[in-house]
Amino acid sequence: MAYAIVDDAMHIQFQNGDVYVYTPAATGRLHLKVMRQLARAGAGLSTYISRQIRDRYSLKYKREVLEESEDAAPAAAQAATVKRRKVAPSPSS
Repeated sequence: MAYAIVDDAMHIQFQNGDVYVYTPAATGRLHLKVMRQLARAGAGLSTYISRQIRDRYSLKYKREVLEESEDAAPAAAQAATVKRRKVAPSPSS
């Protein structure tokens, strides 16, 4: 698992290569705070996501599509790789 903290969001790449983007609007500020702490500690993040967060993410980048679009133009690659979700504010934000 790899992660990046970008502004107020987290980008997390799981073992299968898919990248999920977690934002305060989708996940909740408190959950993001806990996720950042777990990521920095190096333990428990995957378990926390599977038990507490589940499918409350903003975007999902599929590994297969990322690999196919590496040679594409940047705008086309971005358009091809993003699975957008409509996000309602989380009650814990």
